[in-house]
Amino acid sequence: LLELYDNMIDELQDLDGGEGGLPGAGLKVLDISYNVIRDMTPVSLCPNLTELYIAQNKIKSISGLRHLKNLRKIDLGANRIRVMEEEELSGLENLEELWLGKNKIEKIAGLSKLTKLRRLDVQSNRLTKIENLAAQVDTLEELYLAHNGIDNEGAKRETGLALP
Repeated sequence: LLELYDNMIDELQDLDGGEGGLPGAGLKVLDISYNVIRDMTPVSLCPNLTELYIAQNKIKSISGLRHLKNLRKIDLGANRIRVMEEEELSGLENLEELWLGKNKIEKIAGLSKLTKLRRLDVQSNRLTKIENLAAQVDTLEELYLAHNGIDNEGAKRETGLALP
Protein backbone atom coordinates (compact mmCIF):
# COMPACT_ATOMS: atom_id res chain seq x y z
CA LEU A 1 0.00 0.00 0.00
CA LEU A 2 1.25 3.45 -0.89
CA GLU A 3 -0.97 6.32 0.21
CA LEU A 4 -0.04 9.82 -0.94
CA TYR A 5 -3.59 11.11 -0.61
CA ASP A 6 -4.20 14.87 -0.27
CA ASN A 7 -0.83 16.43 -1.01
CA MET A 8 0.50 18.75 -3.68
CA ILE A 9 2.08 16.07 -5.88
CA ASP A 10 2.08 17.15 -9.52
CA GLU A 11 4.03 14.28 -11.08
CA LEU A 12 4.37 10.53 -10.58
CA GLN A 13 8.01 9.59 -10.68
CA ASP A 14 10.43 6.93 -9.49
CA LEU A 15 7.82 4.16 -9.40
CA ASP A 16 10.33 1.83 -11.04
CA GLY A 17 12.06 1.26 -7.69
CA GLY A 18 15.35 2.65 -8.95
CA GLU A 19 17.83 4.31 -6.63
CA GLY A 20 15.75 5.93 -3.90
CA GLY A 21 12.60 5.26 -5.91
CA LEU A 22 9.30 3.79 -4.80
CA PRO A 23 8.73 0.03 -5.13
CA GLY A 24 6.11 0.15 -7.88
CA ALA A 25 6.34 -3.53 -8.75
CA GLY A 26 5.39 -4.58 -5.22
CA LEU A 27 2.43 -2.26 -4.82
CA LYS A 28 -1.08 -3.72 -4.63
CA VAL A 29 -2.89 -0.48 -3.69
CA LEU A 30 -1.92 3.04 -4.78
CA ASP A 31 -3.86 6.09 -3.58
CA ILE A 32 -2.75 9.38 -5.08
CA SER A 33 -6.12 11.11 -4.91
CA TYR A 34 -6.48 14.81 -4.12
CA ASN A 35 -3.25 15.98 -5.71
CA VAL A 36 -2.49 17.95 -8.88
CA ILE A 37 -1.30 15.11 -11.12
CA ARG A 38 -1.78 15.60 -14.86
CA ASP A 39 -0.23 12.40 -16.28
CA MET A 40 -1.09 8.96 -14.93
CA THR A 41 1.08 6.97 -17.38
CA PRO A 42 3.71 6.02 -14.74
CA VAL A 43 1.17 3.74 -13.02
CA SER A 44 2.16 1.25 -15.73
CA LEU A 45 5.26 0.60 -13.57
CA CYS A 46 3.01 -0.99 -10.94
CA PRO A 47 2.01 -4.28 -12.63
CA ASN A 48 0.59 -5.90 -9.48
CA LEU A 49 -1.90 -3.19 -8.56
CA THR A 50 -5.35 -4.41 -7.58
CA GLU A 51 -6.70 -0.99 -6.55
CA LEU A 52 -5.84 2.42 -7.98
CA TYR A 53 -7.20 5.71 -6.66
CA ILE A 54 -6.41 8.87 -8.64
CA ALA A 55 -9.56 10.88 -7.93
CA GLN A 56 -9.56 14.67 -7.75
CA ASN A 57 -6.49 15.42 -9.85
CA LYS A 58 -6.01 17.15 -13.21
CA ILE A 59 -5.92 14.12 -15.48
CA LYS A 60 -7.26 14.68 -19.00
CA SER A 61 -6.79 11.20 -20.46
CA ILE A 62 -6.69 7.62 -19.24
CA SER A 63 -3.21 6.14 -19.77
CA GLY A 64 -0.83 3.56 -18.33
CA LEU A 65 -3.54 0.99 -17.52
CA ARG A 66 -3.56 -1.38 -20.49
CA HIS A 67 -1.21 -3.99 -18.97
CA LEU A 68 -2.44 -3.85 -15.37
CA LYS A 69 -4.34 -7.14 -15.57
CA ASN A 70 -4.78 -7.48 -11.78
CA LEU A 71 -6.72 -4.25 -11.31
CA ARG A 72 -10.10 -4.78 -9.68
CA LYS A 73 -10.95 -1.20 -8.74
CA ILE A 74 -10.09 2.15 -10.33
CA ASP A 75 -11.24 5.54 -9.10
CA LEU A 76 -10.64 8.33 -11.61
CA GLY A 77 -13.48 10.54 -10.39
CA ALA A 78 -13.29 14.33 -10.38
CA ASN A 79 -10.68 14.77 -13.07
CA ARG A 80 -10.85 16.25 -16.58
CA ILE A 81 -11.27 13.05 -18.58
CA ARG A 82 -13.27 13.37 -21.80
CA VAL A 83 -12.94 9.90 -23.39
CA MET A 84 -13.13 6.35 -22.05
CA GLU A 85 -10.13 4.94 -23.93
CA GLU A 86 -10.76 1.45 -25.36
CA GLU A 87 -7.01 0.79 -25.74
CA GLU A 88 -6.44 1.44 -22.06
CA LEU A 89 -9.52 -0.24 -20.62
CA SER A 90 -9.83 -3.36 -22.80
CA GLY A 91 -7.00 -5.28 -21.07
CA LEU A 92 -8.50 -4.91 -17.61
CA GLU A 93 -10.29 -8.24 -17.67
CA ASN A 94 -10.52 -8.51 -13.85
CA LEU A 95 -11.89 -5.01 -13.27
CA GLU A 96 -14.96 -5.01 -11.02
CA GLU A 97 -15.33 -1.31 -10.20
CA LEU A 98 -14.77 1.73 -12.41
CA TRP A 99 -15.44 5.13 -10.91
CA LEU A 100 -15.44 7.97 -13.48
CA GLY A 101 -17.92 10.40 -11.96
CA LYS A 102 -17.37 14.16 -12.17
CA ASN A 103 -15.41 14.22 -15.40
CA LYS A 104 -16.27 15.52 -18.89
CA ILE A 105 -17.15 12.22 -20.56
CA GLU A 106 -19.66 12.43 -23.43
CA LYS A 107 -20.03 8.72 -24.28
CA ILE A 108 -19.86 5.40 -22.45
CA ALA A 109 -17.25 3.41 -24.37
CA GLY A 110 -14.31 1.04 -24.04
CA LEU A 111 -16.09 -1.49 -21.82
CA SER A 112 -16.68 -4.36 -24.25
CA LYS A 113 -14.01 -6.62 -22.69
CA LEU A 114 -14.82 -5.76 -19.05
CA THR A 115 -17.04 -8.77 -18.40
CA LYS A 116 -16.50 -8.76 -14.62
CA LEU A 117 -17.54 -5.14 -14.09
CA ARG A 118 -20.01 -4.90 -11.19
CA ARG A 119 -20.00 -1.14 -10.50
CA LEU A 120 -19.79 1.71 -12.97
CA ASP A 121 -19.98 5.32 -11.89
CA VAL A 122 -20.32 7.86 -14.69
CA GLN A 123 -22.49 10.37 -12.84
CA SER A 124 -21.93 14.10 -13.29
CA ASN A 125 -20.50 13.86 -16.79
CA ARG A 126 -21.82 14.98 -20.18
CA LEU A 127 -23.62 11.81 -21.22
CA THR A 128 -26.76 12.03 -23.33
CA LYS A 129 -27.34 8.27 -23.87
CA ILE A 130 -27.12 5.01 -21.99
CA GLU A 131 -25.14 2.79 -24.35
CA ASN A 132 -22.37 0.24 -24.86
CA LEU A 133 -23.11 -1.85 -21.77
CA ALA A 134 -23.99 -5.17 -23.42
CA ALA A 135 -20.84 -6.89 -22.10
CA GLN A 136 -21.97 -6.15 -18.53
CA VAL A 137 -25.49 -7.57 -18.84
CA ASP A 138 -24.73 -10.47 -16.48
CA THR A 139 -22.43 -8.72 -14.00
CA LEU A 140 -23.37 -5.06 -13.56
CA GLU A 141 -25.00 -4.54 -10.14
CA GLU A 142 -24.66 -0.78 -9.75
CA LEU A 143 -24.79 1.90 -12.44
CA TYR A 144 -24.57 5.55 -11.45
CA LEU A 145 -25.85 7.94 -14.13
CA ALA A 146 -27.20 10.91 -12.14
CA HIS A 147 -26.45 14.49 -13.18
CA ASN A 148 -25.92 13.94 -16.89
CA GLY A 149 -27.88 15.15 -19.91
CA ILE A 150 -29.75 11.90 -20.54
CA ASP A 151 -33.27 12.50 -21.85
CA ASN A 152 -36.12 10.07 -22.60
CA GLU A 153 -34.68 9.18 -25.99
CA GLY A 154 -31.20 8.60 -24.57
CA ALA A 155 -32.64 6.38 -21.85
CA LYS A 156 -34.56 4.26 -24.36
CA ARG A 157 -31.51 3.23 -26.39
CA GLU A 158 -30.54 -0.42 -26.54
CA THR A 159 -28.11 -0.96 -23.68
CA GLY A 160 -28.23 -4.71 -23.25
CA LEU A 161 -29.32 -4.12 -19.68
CA ALA A 162 -32.81 -4.81 -18.40
CA LEU A 163 -33.73 -1.22 -17.60
CA PRO A 164 -37.37 -0.34 -16.93
